[in-house]
Amino acid sequence: MRIILLLLLTGAQFAYAAGDIFSLSKQIQQTFEAKDYQSALRHLNIALEIAPKHPSFLYYQARALMLTGQQDQALKNLEEIVALGAAPPEHADFASVQNSERWKAIAKQSQLNKTPTHMSDVAFLIPQKDLILEGTAYDPVRKTFYTGSIYRRKILAIDPDGKVRDFAAEKQDGLWGPLGMEVDPERRWLWVNHTNLGEEMPMIDPDPTTKGHTGVFKYDITTGKLIQKYLLAEKDKPHGFNDLAVARNGDVYITDSSDGSVYKIAASKDSLEVLIPTQTFSFPNGIALSLDNRLLYVADIAGLTIVDLRTMKQQKMENPAGVALTGIDGMVFYKDSLVIVGGILGVDRVVRLFLDSDGKSVVRAKVLEANHPLFSLPTTGVMADSSLYYIANSQLRSFDEKGNIFPCEKLQDSFILKVKVD
Repeated sequence: MRIILLLLLTGAQFAYAAGDIFSLSKQIQQTFEAKDYQSALRHLNIALEIAPKHPSFLYYQARALMLTGQQDQALKNLEEIVALGAAPPEHADFASVQNSERWKAIAKQSQLNKTPTHMSDVAFLIPQKDLILEGTAYDPVRKTFYTGSIYRRKILAIDPDGKVRDFAAEKQDGLWGPLGMEVDPERRWLWVNHTNLGEEMPMIDPDPTTKGHTGVFKYDITTGKLIQKYLLAEKDKPHGFNDLAVARNGDVYITDSSDGSVYKIAASKDSLEVLIPTQTFSFPNGIALSLDNRLLYVADIAGLTIVDLRTMKQQKMENPAGVALTGIDGMVFYKDSLVIVGGILGVDRVVRLFLDSDGKSVVRAKVLEANHPLFSLPTTGVMADSSLYYIANSQLRSFDEKGNIFPCEKLQDSFILKVKVD
């Protein structure tokens, strides 16, 4: 699931998290509306301490710098943004520099960043327009893919011949909107997060009494039967399980985006427990385990956090020059790298982040896909046979202000693309 560019660009109302970054975003928005750009800069400086090199914060800082007479620094911000691979929108605040050579170079690079790469092929077409897909999983034993329809409240299976069928029918077993999912191939289980975020993530026939509730379903992947539900509900506190990762020993790690925490279902205990407490992260989303299962990678608005599962020590992954670690939705560990799906300020893309031998630093990045013509908020992916299979057009913003889904003529069939990673 994806929050596009904080409150600054979406207006979405999620729970505040680490560093109160959502509160900062709201304050920045208010200072711009009040034309108090000095205060905006103060808030933006704090935001960029929490989320270094975040293209959206850099962009708003560039605008505030222009409006306070600091043109050179504003252009430096814009140069940094395009160097990260983003495409900052033009704005009247930059009118006074738009004839300069620096601006023309920025505009040229921005346009290049928006150019589609066309390295992905269509893997599967799912001919239903109102699905709103999220979550992907793969069973290497049966060569079967899985994905979830948030709006229709069901789980789909895609057989090796490309045939699409319901693995779990609409609202089966009380399923809400399915999100992150993963197959445990050894135990033959399919783990699926599901949540009811009300109008923030609309679904058919919502029950208002379960708004802010979330849980994990464990299915027998062979029979399709539900084995167990792990539900989390608090009367005055919303939760929203987003993505999950399954360790070789059967442990499951889960991001709670609404709460800013990470949960765990230990195979030895078979129950939900808090692993990393509330408001540690700012809308944690993608999550992945290193090949040896020692390191847990958690993506949030501020970037990437590495958790050593032996000591529970956390450290932020540093942004190397020209690499953005924000805007990550789906994330998969593959060989010596993290393969991520997400978006940064005007650019949706799939990127491979190559890591050092310790798995704690990014040494280089390779863009595998950007701005594919089928993209409409690409979200998550899964590795199979050295390729990433990922949702191209989740259509997560295909709702009006009342939470009603757009008419079919404004929607698309669902596509899963594949791109070679090796």
